[in-house]
Amino acid sequence: MLMQEHTQALRDTMGMMREMRMDMIGDG
Repeated sequence: MLMQEHTQALRDTMGMMREMRMDMIGDG
């Protein structure tokens, strides 16, 4: 259960970072 929650949180963080990176590349 803990592993699943940790994986979900990590996935959310990676998704946010990916979106931010895409926005930066788009602006550039």
